[in-house]
Amino acid sequence: MAAVMSRTPRARRKTRRKSVRTEVSSHEVKGVLTRGKDRAHAPFLIWDISEDGIGIWLPLELNEGEDIVLNLGKPKPMTAKGRVMWCNMRPGKLGYHAGILVEEGKNRLLSVYRHLLEIETFAFEQKMASALKDFKAKK
Repeated sequence: MAAVMSRTPRARRKTRRKSVRTEVSSHEVKGVLTRGKDRAHAPFLIWDISEDGIGIWLPLELNEGEDIVLNLGKPKPMTAKGRVMWCNMRPGKLGYHAGILVEEGKNRLLSVYRHLLEIETFAFEQKMASALKDFKAKK
């Protein structure tokens, strides 16, 4: 049992997290991860972000210490480089959660955070425009 518990992110973290995580509406924030020498691709969803890193959900296991590239899409493409800090199977074997330390510095991560806010704002504006159109059509 202790071996399993040591695989959890909190138990393995050597220093206490300095920044607070912000949850993201993961169904709105999608991307493609590139890894390895063969530059293999895998889709991912972002589920949280902090000043230091990003938590992602993906269909394959990543190796601790592995260098990766995160490619975010709409509405404005951007790329960030990071390192896998931990990776665990999700309950029910529904893919993997991984903690990624973004290595481009705080300015780059803040840029990613702003980008995610833009994506969520864009999605919200689209939903509101659709709701307003439906409301006007009912009059």
